Amino acid sequence: GDSDLDKGIAAFQGQQWAVAEEHLKKAAGDDNNVAAQLYLARVYRSTKQFDPAAAVLRTPANNFPNDVDVQRELGKLFLDLQQPAQAVKYLKRAQEQEPDDRATWIWLIRALRATGDPSAEETVEKAPAEVRAMLAK
Repeated sequence: GDSDLDKGIAAFQGQQWAVAEEHLKKAAGDDNNVAAQLYLARVYRSTKQFDPAAAVLRTPANNFPNDVDVQRELGKLFLDLQQPAQAVKYLKRAQEQEPDDRATWIWLIRALRATGDPSAEETVEKAPAEVRAMLAK
């Protein structure tokens, strides 16, 4: 595609961080463009720029508090920031909204394990079979 979002996603997938950031910043200027904001935050997380990632996520977190992708991205950011208890909060919210999403289960279990929460292994047992198999590897 020709849009800044499309160009930004393509650059993100190619790990061309500066190009991705340039296009996604333009697309993310629209406060309703959650996809652009998420990808821009992912660019920043991928390049260990956690403060800009948090700043970008504020808008979709406020405007779309029930968006599963926003909740999951916030959880990943808090894991990167070594704040697993905060990560659990967002990842649980995402998991409750989309109980079949394997990625969310995996991130939630990682966050629970990082907190030392004894319920982590109970959560593994509740996870879909595919997730249990992946975590057993």
